[in-house]
Amino acid sequence: MKTNQKLLISVVLVTIVFATTACGTSSTNNSGTSAGPINASPSTEIPINTKPYTVGDVVALKGQNIILDSISYSDGILMASFSVENTGSSDVNLSSTGNFSAKSTNGTPLELNYDKCGSMDMSVFPGNKYRGDICYTIPSPGLFRIYYQSDLTSPPVVWEFDTNKLPATTE
Repeated sequence: MKTNQKLLISVVLVTIVFATTACGTSSTNNSGTSAGPINASPSTEIPINTKPYTVGDVVALKGQNIILDSISYSDGILMASFSVENTGSSDVNLSSTGNFSAKSTNGTPLELNYDKCGSMDMSVFPGNKYRGDICYTIPSPGLFRIYYQSDLTSPPVVWEFDTNKLPATTE
């Protein structure tokens, strides 16, 4: 009889545990607005109802604002000038290869050109701003996108441009 009681108590306890964990509530805190395109990683597809940002748009992200100040193209080199403002309470770490990428609209990745611009590798301290340039080598004129992803879990910010319509780079 004691064995049956232990078995019954065990079954009841397991049932209670499953019932309480399965009946939990789920809450989604969605009180903000999207700061940009909502795709999970840089891709050649831009989700419906989202537009790429343009020069001068202030893109507010968690703990930072980013602006594409200017973009120009000359002799196969695309130069993009960005400003990053740290609005948070911890450092914003920038990486030319970790945060920025660029692709043609057919999905071909563009190569960074360190000879023309150097890099955007640095930390921006809370309350500070940083302005820097990033350059890409473009095999032929056309439509391209630059992506900025503040961290691995955030959706990328996308800027789209046609090199045929950009001003020439001046040195």
